[in-house]
Amino acid sequence: MPFAQQGGSTGVNFASQGADTALHFFTDPNFDFQKEGQKYQQLSGETGNAFGGLWQDFMNMGIHTGIAYAGAGADTATEWGNGKGDGAATANKFGALSQTTGNNFNTLTS
Repeated sequence: MPFAQQGGSTGVNFASQGADTALHFFTDPNFDFQKEGQKYQQLSGETGNAFGGLWQDFMNMGIHTGIAYAGAGADTATEWGNGKGDGAATANKFGALSQTTGNNFNTLTS
C-alpha cells in the first residue's frame, strides 16, 4: 500500500504543479521557463527520495531474510553432518521461516 499511496501523492503533486504552470504561463507576462523547470526538478527529486525510502525497507528486509535462511541452512547442515538430521524437523523449520518472511514483507506493503 505505501507504493500506491506514494504514487497517488506524486500524481497529485505533478498535476498541481502542471495547473500552476499553465496558470502562470497564460497570466504572467514575465513567465520564466527556467524557474518553472526548477520547480519540476525539485518535485522530481522529492518524488525520488520518497520512493527511495520505500525501497530501502524492502532491501533491508531482503537482507534479513537472506541471513535467516543462511542460518537455518547452516544449522540443518550441521545437524545432518552430526547424524542428527530430521527431515520433518527441517521442513518445519523452513516452513516457519517462510511464513515469518511472508508476514514481514506483507507488513511492508500494508
